[in-house]
Amino acid sequence: MEKPEPVATGNRVKIAVRAAGLCHIDVGALEDEKFLANIAHLPITIGHEVAGEIEQIGPDVKKFKVCDFVAIWPMLEPPGFAIDGGFGEKIVTSEDALVPVPEGMPIERA
Repeated sequence: MEKPEPVATGNRVKIAVRAAGLCHIDVGALEDEKFLANIAHLPITIGHEVAGEIEQIGPDVKKFKVCDFVAIWPMLEPPGFAIDGGFGEKIVTSEDALVPVPEGMPIERA
């Protein structure tokens, strides 16, 4: 599905997805209709476990900058449920949901 390019506003960041894991929650969303009750809106891009590189920051972002590598803590606004997830090329989430990837750690491991 084609979607418009997301934009970072406020305290949000746009991340170019570099790695996304497949977990049981993603499989549940694909195979069990009961999971649909947990999804904020349809259509939505799934992908619950996400890491990538910050491509754009909103004007209120204080802790991160463009080109930082980050993982997304999925409990604040779960990717694939509350917001579009990591199986897309870009994702926008709150600065508060980010975890810095340590220097030297492969992004796939993050």
